[in-house]
Formats: sequence, C-alpha cells, structure tokens
Amino acid sequence: MLDKSASAFASHPSTLYDISLDFSEPLFIYKDPTGRVGFNGTWVVTTISVQPGSLGQKTSADKNNLLTYSITTDGTMGTITEKINGTVINTRSNPSSGQQFTVSLNQSQWDAIKFGNAQTLTIEMNGFVWTYTFDKRLNANDDILSAVKGVQDLQTHLNGIKAQLGAAIRSKGGTVNDTDAWSAFVSAVTNMQVKRWVRGTGTTSSTSLGFYHPDGNFYNLCYLTVTGLTFKPSMVLIWGRDNNYYTVLFPETIYSSYSIGRIITGTYNVNSYSGYSIYTFRLDSPAYVTSTGFQLSIGTSGNQSVIWFAVE
Repeated sequence: MLDKSASAFASHPSTLYDISLDFSEPLFIYKDPTGRVGFNGTWVVTTISVQPGSLGQKTSADKNNLLTYSITTDGTMGTITEKINGTVINTRSNPSSGQQFTVSLNQSQWDAIKFGNAQTLTIEMNGFVWTYTFDKRLNANDDILSAVKGVQDLQTHLNGIKAQLGAAIRSKGGTVNDTDAWSAFVSAVTNMQVKRWVRGTGTTSSTSLGFYHPDGNFYNLCYLTVTGLTFKPSMVLIWGRDNNYYTVLFPETIYSSYSIGRIITGTYNVNSYSGYSIYTFRLDSPAYVTSTGFQLSIGTSGNQSVIWFAVE
C-alpha cells in the first residue's frame, strides 16, 4: 500500500505480481508527476544453490551424494522435505538459511528406485518446489542381484514404452497389440500408410495446349507444370493468387457417362455465382500426373501466379 503522501500525487497506478517472488502483499507501482517510478510492498526472496534440472546418470556409488544444496531466504526458513518419485526420503527440521545439505539414500531406499530414465527428486519448503531428474544405472561393481533387478526393471520399462508406441501406431491407423513382439511393431510401422504432401507456388503458361474433354473434343487452355516431386499425388489443388481460378485432380474418379476412369475437374471464374463454369478433362497428354511432377490445365488466362498443393 502507498502512504498518503505518495498517493497524493501518484498517477496511473498498477499492481504487479511476480511468481518468482513470495509477496506478502501485492507490489504497488506508481508514477509521480516528474516521471519517476516508485513502488511499495513487501516480498520474500527464496533461492536454492543448484539450478533445477537433470542430474545425469547415477549409480550405487552416488547414492550417498545425489545432490548437495543449500536454500537461502530473507524470510523464515521452514521444514525441508526431500522426495524421490513422490516418496519422502528425508526431512530437515529447523534448518538455517544457507545451511548445506546432502541428499543421501540408504540401501533399501536406493533399491526401491527402478533402473531407467526419468527418476524425479524434489526439494520442498514453504510451498516452494525445486525439481531434479536423474537416470538410475548399474555400477560396474554391482552384484549379480542388482544386475538381475536391472534386467527386470528394464523389462517393465520397455513394456511401458511398447504400450505408448502401440497407442501411437493405432492412432495413425496401424494395427498392433501392446503384448506383440518387437518385430510386430516394426512391421506395423512399415505398413502404416502415412501420406506425404507438398505445397508450392508457380506461374501458369503463357501459351495454351489442347486438353481433352471426355467426349474426345479438346479445349485450348493454359496450364501449370510442376517438377521435382518425390511421390505420385492422389490429389492436386491449384488456385490463383490474384484470381479465383482453380483445378482439382481426382485420379480415381469414375466419370459415368464416358467410363474413362481418371479425370480432371476444373472450375473456372468462380468469383461470381453467375459466371462460373465447370469442366472435366481426361488425364491424357498433355495432362499428366507422375511420381516426379504434374501438368494440369488452369483456365484460359496465362502468366497467372498460382498456389498448388499435392497429397500422396
């Protein structure tokens, strides 16, 4: 809160809250008539000596010194709680600001942690939580029982990974069970139909070619030629950047009146309901769609800037 003398000339006040600070009351910001900015409030700064994050790999040789840290505050210290994967492993009563502590585990606490990635260590005090991660690994001098436990934990970890991978494969239309062999997962990924796509820009031709209607007649139209594709599209969309012309290719569409199989459907001049025309054309030369490119009609206007989109 501002005192009366400050509030008498303060203008444009606002309230600031910063989650990195522990405010006992909101910090009040004000600006005086001379342009100076002032503030009034109380807050507590609490920090830990080790930046939260990954602690790397840890083995049985590190269980007596997973982390050495100290907490510093200009407020009141509280009980410090150390947890691994949510389980309390130690508490520090009546700590002093800046006092150094070491996270240490006895053998049973160490054995309770599964081998593998993403073990979580948290240091907590007065509502503050500092989070660290580490990977539990076998030590070269560990006994045979530790090695057996490591293999068992790895199997549990891999089963969890298989379940996540199986769910991802099924969400993309693949078929696999969580309990299948790894070879089945490889096959499922190999057989997944993941469509490729590409988008680009271009300019239509300045000259025209004869594109064939299903009845055999042809129309002289300008066209777009695209090269450099790495797949054969099942659909191509082309539309004008400065007009409303576009072309749609449906390679597997059946045009019932002529039964020619593959056709191009073009809709031109769609900028008004009364001025549009719809045409169908054979996917015959000069029109083509291959695994390296395509050439399709795009109306009667040449040298038009267009955007195209191709889907496998």
